[in-house]
Formats: sequence, C-alpha cells, structure tokens
Amino acid sequence: MRSSISNQQASPHRGERRLGRQDSPEWFKATCAQFQDATGWSLEFVPVESGGNHQETSCWTAEITNGQWRLGFLKLGLPDTPAKDSEFLAVTQLADLVAGLVNRVLQSNELLELRSRDIATLVRLSLSTPNEGSLLRTLQEILRACVQLTEFHGACFFLLDPKSNSLNIRGAYELDSTQVPYRKRDLSQIPPDLKVLTDGSVLLSRDQPDAAEWLPDGYSIGLGISVQSENVPLGTVWVFDRRRRTPNDRELQLLLSLGTHLAQILERVVLLRESATQHRLKRDLDQATEDDDDGIIEFDTPNGCDVVALCQSRYELGGDLCEIIKLNDSQTLIAVGDASGNSIPAAIVMTTVKGSLRALLPDIIRHRLTVEQAIERINIALHEITPAHRFMSFLCGILDTRKKTFQYSNAGHLAPLHVRNDQVQALNSHGLILGVHDGAKYGQSTLKLASHDQLIMFSDGIIEAQNHDNDLFGNEGVIRSIAGKNLGAAMDTLNAIWHGYSLHIAGAEEADDRTLCVVKID
Repeated sequence: MRSSISNQQASPHRGERRLGRQDSPEWFKATCAQFQDATGWSLEFVPVESGGNHQETSCWTAEITNGQWRLGFLKLGLPDTPAKDSEFLAVTQLADLVAGLVNRVLQSNELLELRSRDIATLVRLSLSTPNEGSLLRTLQEILRACVQLTEFHGACFFLLDPKSNSLNIRGAYELDSTQVPYRKRDLSQIPPDLKVLTDGSVLLSRDQPDAAEWLPDGYSIGLGISVQSENVPLGTVWVFDRRRRTPNDRELQLLLSLGTHLAQILERVVLLRESATQHRLKRDLDQATEDDDDGIIEFDTPNGCDVVALCQSRYELGGDLCEIIKLNDSQTLIAVGDASGNSIPAAIVMTTVKGSLRALLPDIIRHRLTVEQAIERINIALHEITPAHRFMSFLCGILDTRKKTFQYSNAGHLAPLHVRNDQVQALNSHGLILGVHDGAKYGQSTLKLASHDQLIMFSDGIIEAQNHDNDLFGNEGVIRSIAGKNLGAAMDTLNAIWHGYSLHIAGAEEADDRTLCVVKID
C-alpha cells in the first residue's frame, strides 16, 4: 500500500522564517536519525528556505512551527521495499507524536525568548532615570516597546491637561501623529479615552458603531490603556493593528505594565521639577532673609531719641512692615504696618506699600506732603495694584526730636501706646485700612512728647498671640510686662515686652508675623 498523508494543521504563526540560532537543525537531525534507527523509516526535516515540493518522495508530512513562524516540515520518506507497507499506520502515528513534541519544544523556546526579551526591556526601562530633558526620548522608548513586544503596528500617547480638561497627543511610534484622529480630545465630548481612564483599557474595532472615526486610516483595531498614578489619571496610550483580531492576555498585561511604568516616569519628572522649584524658592528666600536672622533692626536715628525694633515672620517672608528713616538731624519717619495673609502673598502687599512710601520720601522731606496725604496716595496705589482681598493696616508718623512731637496718621492699624511715667494712653486711628477704597480720606494727629516718654508700636502677631487657654496677650500684656520696671533704654523695654510675650505663649505655635517697635525720648 503506497499513500501520502499531509499533517499540516492550522497554526497561529504569522508567516515563514528562516532558521535562527535558537532553531538550530542539529538536534532535528539527531531526532530524525534516532527515529530512522528505531523504525527503519527515513524522517527528514526540510526548512522553508530549501524551496521545492516537500511532498515529493514522501508519504507523510507535518508542519514545524514555533508558534510565531513556520520553520519548515518533517517528511517521512517512502520505504525501500513494499514489505514495510504494513508498518505504515504505526510509523505515521509515531511520526505525528515526534512532530508534536518538536513543535511544543520550539514553541516553548520561542515563548521563553519572548518572555526574556519582555523582561529585559521592562528592566531596562525601569532602571532608566529620565529627567525633564530626556522625557520625550524615554516616551519614545516606551511607545517602541509597546509595538516591538506585541503584535501591534503603531502606538501613540495622549497627555491629560487638567486645566483644559482635555487630552493632547504628545508622542507616536511607527505612525505619524497627524494620522491619529482628534489629536486634542475634550473630555466633555466623551471620547473613548474617558472610558479608558475609567475602566483601565478599551478595545475599538472598525466594525463597531462610532469606533471607526477614532482609528487611523488603514487600521482595524485600537487598544487604549490608562496611564495613571494612584488613581490620578495622567493620560492614555493607544496601540493599533491593521488586522481584525483580539489581543491576547500576554499583550494586555505587557501594555498595562508599560502604562504603569510611564505613569511612574511622569510622576518622577513632576517630582523632580517640583523639587527643583522648591530648591530655587528656598535659595531665593534664604537670600531674601539672610540679613534678618534675629529680627532686630538697626536704625540711624537723630539725636534726642532711642529707637529699636524687632520684626519676625512666621514663614521665610512675611507681611509686617517696620520702617525707621532718618529725614534730617531732628526728624525721623516711623512706619509700621501689617498686610493681610501670610508669607509671599502678604510680602507682595507689604513691598508695594514700602515701595510707595519710599517713592514719596522726597516730597515728605521737602514738606510737600503731610503724612495723611502720603497715606492717601499709598492707598490709591495699593488699591490699583492689588486685588480687593489684599489690604494692609498702616501707621506712619514723623518724630521731631527738636520740637518733641510725633505727627502721625493711622490707617486701621493697632493703636500705638504712649507711655509717660506710669500712665499709658492709646493713640488715635484716622481711617480705613489701605487698599479697600481708593477714595478713602485720612486725618492726622500731633502728639506732644516729653523727656523719657515712650512710644510702643506693634502688629497683631504680638497683641493677638494666644496661650494654651486661648487668652490673648493684648495691650494688657504689654503694659504688664513693663509695669514697675526701671527701663533705661528702648532695648530694655523691647526685651521686657518680648519676654512677657514669650512667657504668655509658653511654647504655643506662633500663628502670625510679629513686629514690635519702641521709641524713647531722651
């Protein structure tokens, strides 16, 4: 009996490939030789590159594949004598078994190689430490891995912009970004990316209703993968294939891993950017405060008075203002203020007022402006420059040691205390805080001073400081700190008040900027 059997069952391979090093025919030859020694029938492997008709002079053939590529065929040669025909059925069954084992070994080797390549790529990507400058190159590496480690033909990445609530394409591999439909995707229009961000992944097929418009021309399917960090969406990765098929589990897991890795890289770059910004801000803030370690401010004051001040911020920068400016041999301008808020926003308001005051100094020195007129102009400037919720209390006055007077105007600041012997009197207030109403008018007062009189000025960080029982330090705390004490110099008075303040808060958190200024008349 002479017959021919072809055992070419359908396999999942993608085409034909020549034998590589991992598919070395040496062990094929050894297996075929052992088969012939055991059965007496000739078994031969025919690689695809040999060409020709593999069924010539053969009575049985079987396809050899590694699951990805067709490598060739095993063929069973016709026996030399008809006497062996009776063994045909048993021999072909044994040949089927050998072909199945060979295919299983080759497919296992191919799978192992794929897994090794996948792991090597993921490890290489995970070991990379991209900075902001290399982010685009790293993104391209990940998109390339999305294609090379799977059977997809192209990939792209959309980055989420929370401000515009949209996704914008930021990279593509093996296809031009202009080929991708809707390169800017508004989430309010409910693109498929919205479902990707919600569900983790979405498969689009051209035969689905409304899916074709989201696929590049010539592509049949698209798989979207969410890129997110701890439930915070960052974007989407899309991979495309020209064939209509369902991605396998391996591809899906690989793409999910790559999406997670991309999220980690984006998060790392953001953290590096934030860290650099924080370092820069800290350096700038350190430079801005490098001459103000203890808060004690030294002044050049005229003869006939002693002035000392302390100004400390809760943070690196603050909104308290304390200016002591010598105008001439007998006159000194004293200004104390407190801007709304804390830190940099308050410092901006304070700097605006301080700059405006400095700009008006020439007219104040030449007596072209009184203190109330100066405050009115500063108020207009602050109102025009800053938003409505930014304002500042401000007191400005001119101390004249020759006339022994203090002419001042108070725009909603805490009333200074005038101390004479054992008597304490709060000074007047003349109008609204600065920056609220550009048409505000301010008055002024003149205080007659005597030798040994003291003026004590402060911000609410001193007066409104609370202890653990939520009791305020208040004016009473200031008066209590200096009562009955023989205080010779302005610094003695400042130290006594600061000591009383420190005892009052007793380790409680300092919740505001703190300014304390003491003037003593000789």
